[in-house]
Amino acid sequence: MGICQVLEDLIARRRQGKGVVLSARSSAEYIRPGAPVTLGRQQIYWIMQDLIRQDIVIVTCAGDGPRRPSRPGDRQVRKATAVWSNQAFPIVVAGAVTNTGGYAEFSWGDNMPTYMAWAPGDGVVCASNRISLLQKGRGTAFAAGMVAGFAAYLLNNSTFPQRPGFVADDIRGNLSNRKSRPVIPQYQPKVIWNFQDGSRDPNTNAQDILAGLAVPPSNSSQSVTEQR
Repeated sequence: MGICQVLEDLIARRRQGKGVVLSARSSAEYIRPGAPVTLGRQQIYWIMQDLIRQDIVIVTCAGDGPRRPSRPGDRQVRKATAVWSNQAFPIVVAGAVTNTGGYAEFSWGDNMPTYMAWAPGDGVVCASNRISLLQKGRGTAFAAGMVAGFAAYLLNNSTFPQRPGFVADDIRGNLSNRKSRPVIPQYQPKVIWNFQDGSRDPNTNAQDILAGLAVPPSNSSQSVTEQR
């Protein structure tokens, strides 16, 4: 289904303020942040603006590099549609962390702290498209899927306040700030976390997390890492 059909379908189903569009693949072409949109992407850019105006949330991935470079400027987002995210165009950009909460070495996104939401994307257990077994995958596309799921959860939660015309902006702000925290207090970045108030589970020991032996959170609260 093309993005035009996605827009039409969401409007027809009256999903304004409830819908999330996941664009989990960044383009192959490198473009500088703030550079003019090329003619071939102009229509996509306009339709994404229409989605935002309809109070539809867009989640995209930050993009992957071969390794985590040592210079901060080498790991900035540089692919569409992530580079379009700015103060006036509230696309949620998803970066990847490891299962212990640190930056994944391949993930871009350090240059967009205000617009980023971070989620596990390294060593994710998933189905193989070649054999009928499970495998471990990595990439910011995995993180984007988790971020989109959490956005949908918030949008359909009756306790989440909605401001018509600002839904996408409010969701991005919540995911990057109020609904995120470091897995380990001294770690960066802040990772999406589905506690209603963003607090830390007192039953989870930091050393257990580092060792990959985190105690399952009590009651209904769960770390995003543990969601399936």
